[in-house]
Amino acid sequence: DFIGVTFSHDNEWLYFATYQPQDEKEQTRIGVLYKVPLLGGTRTEILKDIDSSVALSPNGKKYAFVRNIPNEKQSALIIFDENGTEKK
Repeated sequence: DFIGVTFSHDNEWLYFATYQPQDEKEQTRIGVLYKVPLLGGTRTEILKDIDSSVALSPNGKKYAFVRNIPNEKQSALIIFDENGTEKK
């Protein structure tokens, strides 16, 4: 199941999020963000625990997405740098 698809501003990359099985016993799934070169190639995993499509900053160095917090029955807007540093 795809959550969302986003093109990079330079049209070099395609970012997509999809739900992957997290635990087969409990049948839980987790959202995983990937990027793949637009002209084809191997996908690269960027981040786990994502529940929306990703938005990119104009310079492409920051990402934003929504993460659901089931125990608290709410969602959080997450912003992270290309090095993986998260800010809520």
